[in-house]
Amino acid sequence: MPSESNSVTIWIALDDATEANGCVYLLERDIDAEPDLDPHEWQDDSNELNGYSGDAPGTPMVCRAGTIVAFSSLTLHRSGSNVTDKPRRAYVCQYSPEPIIDPVTGAPKRFAKAVAA
Repeated sequence: MPSESNSVTIWIALDDATEANGCVYLLERDIDAEPDLDPHEWQDDSNELNGYSGDAPGTPMVCRAGTIVAFSSLTLHRSGSNVTDKPRRAYVCQYSPEPIIDPVTGAPKRFAKAVAA
């Protein structure tokens, strides 16, 4: 799925994030060799979109509550399963220089809201 516009994701840990409770992982790739993303497919078992078919686990972003992890929309990422009895919450927001429009509906994707200049 080629990106219409490169955006930035801001992932803020609200709880300490560990591998055991499913921290975010950033997956390495050569953006010069692979400038476009693979099509994403809905995964019923994990209730998410998946566009990564490689076997590299990525780098876990193990961090304390309040830590901010920022990455480009072209950065492949994933979360692990939470195998603890406590939540691992995060606040996520994304910034794009232009609206990200669903090519099928023509409407803004997901919960996009314009910010007044």
